Amino acid sequence: MPRKRKKDSVRAYFRELFAQHPDWLWSRSNELVLEQWKTDHPDQELSAGVKEGMSNVKSLMRREDRDGGAPVVAARSHPSARTAALELLEVSIDGALLEARKHPGEELASVIMHLRRARNGVVHELGEPGKD
Repeated sequence: MPRKRKKDSVRAYFRELFAQHPDWLWSRSNELVLEQWKTDHPDQELSAGVKEGMSNVKSLMRREDRDGGAPVVAARSHPSARTAALELLEVSIDGALLEARKHPGEELASVIMHLRRARNGVVHELGEPGKD
């Protein structure tokens, strides 16, 4: 279990959790990750903000792993307009995914599938070296 600090951010919590469970980083399902969060934070609601934070950390850590451990922060010190636009698009798609997943049943399953593919495409574009 990641240790809790008084002012621990959601982002820091998930970064530590994924570092302890690297297999969760590459899992398609976030069920285990979110169950661990609920266990570690029984007095807090699992909000959309928490899910978004988890998703963003997972995406960043995957990208760091693919880039051979190069910190994403260093690569972003002077982002190009293209990179900034793609990052904004990634965050927007994440928000749309969170909203679509709020609806019960299978009525939005195809929409969710397309949003995930779109997000994966954006992440792939962000990871392409030499395109800036």
